[in-house]
Amino acid sequence: MHSKDMKIDVSEFWCRNERCRNYGKKEKGNIVPKERYGKDDTRLLKCKTRGHCISENYGTRFFQLKTPRKEVIRTLALFHEKVSIRGLSRATGHDKKVNHKLD
Repeated sequence: MHSKDMKIDVSEFWCRNERCRNYGKKEKGNIVPKERYGKDDTRLLKCKTRGHCISENYGTRFFQLKTPRKEVIRTLALFHEKVSIRGLSRATGHDKKVNHKLD
């Protein structure tokens, strides 16, 4: 395990396995970093109770996106500036369907 894995705050994560006695419960001590994966070095977290794994991105806009994290953050910053979906598509070079998915 990388030393930088130990620095993640797992207090906001919970087991997503409905059969786990800690399902939906935060801060039970059962969620621990397991490994990193993908081009964005995403953390995979593991429930010590049932062995179920979840991505740190589960439930966020980053989950299962193929677009690099930095590009998503840049695009979301343009949303903040009230740029239209069409304008985002021109500025980022992404299809408007991709940008709409981030909205």
